[in-house]
Amino acid sequence: LDEIVAEHGCAERDRGPWPYIGHSNGPRTTRHTYQHALAMGLHCGVAGGSDDHLGFPGAYGEGLLGVYAEKLTRQSIFEALWRRRTLASTGDRVAINFALNSGFIGDVLGPVDRRHIVVDVRAWDEIDKIELIKNNTVLCRHFPDWVDGASTGLPGKRLLRIEYGWGPWQALGMPRTADWDVRVELTGASRILGYQPCLQSAPFDEDRRHRIEPIDDQHFHWLSYTARAGAYHEVPTNAMVFELDASAHDKLKLTLAAPAAQEFEYSIGELESSSRIEFTGGFPAESFLVHRLVPEALYTARFEFDDHADGRREDSYYVRVTQSNGHLAWTSPIWVQGGHPR
Repeated sequence: LDEIVAEHGCAERDRGPWPYIGHSNGPRTTRHTYQHALAMGLHCGVAGGSDDHLGFPGAYGEGLLGVYAEKLTRQSIFEALWRRRTLASTGDRVAINFALNSGFIGDVLGPVDRRHIVVDVRAWDEIDKIELIKNNTVLCRHFPDWVDGASTGLPGKRLLRIEYGWGPWQALGMPRTADWDVRVELTGASRILGYQPCLQSAPFDEDRRHRIEPIDDQHFHWLSYTARAGAYHEVPTNAMVFELDASAHDKLKLTLAAPAAQEFEYSIGELESSSRIEFTGGFPAESFLVHRLVPEALYTARFEFDDHADGRREDSYYVRVTQSNGHLAWTSPIWVQGGHPR
């Protein structure tokens, strides 16, 4: 496996987002990228990992590793790693199923002329594009199915992202860490189907820990903290993302015990059309953003593609997903060996 994304930046290729900026190792170069390794004929899968030495596994924005293992056991996970059944992500836990004929992520297939490819994606934000990459060149770009830019309507599945933090600009000379105590409540028929924490590793604090407490399918509680000073890439926010089965007339209620005692209530239909910002006090107090809901049609996608080859060389295929919030995810390749089919 190759670690293609970490707190250093992204080493998939020598052009593109997430360059090497925040570390002492210097910039990325062509010969030190994942695509260069593939061009050399190496059979290596993808991996992501924070690599920041702060003891914070899963740090948002610093690289994550996804594994397709048959069982949630140490042995099964290491077998899947050895078989390159892996995904890499900058932060959001994007699920990608990728198959070529009878092969799955990480496989090396024998020679075959006709290649039927199936890609299925479930993201945690609006999908901007999905790229099928063959031999380091984009073979196909797919965009989510969306008719006339209009919502398919509620009730339905939606993503709800609550982002919190901000606070005093560093130039004001008011460094501080804000503690957050947040409760979510849904009314009516709306339900929480799943959630994803987006918690960064910094600032490092021996006395503070994020704590997530799911209660039931309509209630959720978490404790967290944010700061500008020491934040990863100076991003002073964290977030929690929920997948909802939502109805327009139901309500979302947010109750804060910290950084200030406050209550807010919104209709699901209101959040379908507009985001909401709230401040926890007067300027320059911390604030939070309830993002506009993302319909299921924009965070899921599936497509099929047929490719043909003459068998003169071995071909590598992998998938790259880009979300509208800038986060990326990749699959390990599927390789098809050169030669004539038997």
